[in-house]
Amino acid sequence: MTTDLRAYVVLLAAMLSRRLSPEEFQAVLVPLFKSDQLIRPPEIYNLLNEVFLAAEAYQPDPELAGDYAVTGEELYAIADAVHSRLEEVVRDKHFD
Repeated sequence: MTTDLRAYVVLLAAMLSRRLSPEEFQAVLVPLFKSDQLIRPPEIYNLLNEVFLAAEAYQPDPELAGDYAVTGEELYAIADAVHSRLEEVVRDKHFD
């Protein structure tokens, strides 16, 4: 399956606007990224991979969180940074 880049932008925006919780974001993003078979330019892949790794490491329960777990606030911060950079790249280079 290949995923249009705009799907990631919309998904990030939904989480940042709090329409999706971190748990819902994780539940959608992780399988979406894993099933995306499109080979993307490194600058795009690195952005998507950054937010994927954060979502995969997200653990809402502090009792279960290990040393590398990401909190909800950290996930929001990473998603915000990636969303901004991804929007710039999409706008400037017109990637799909």
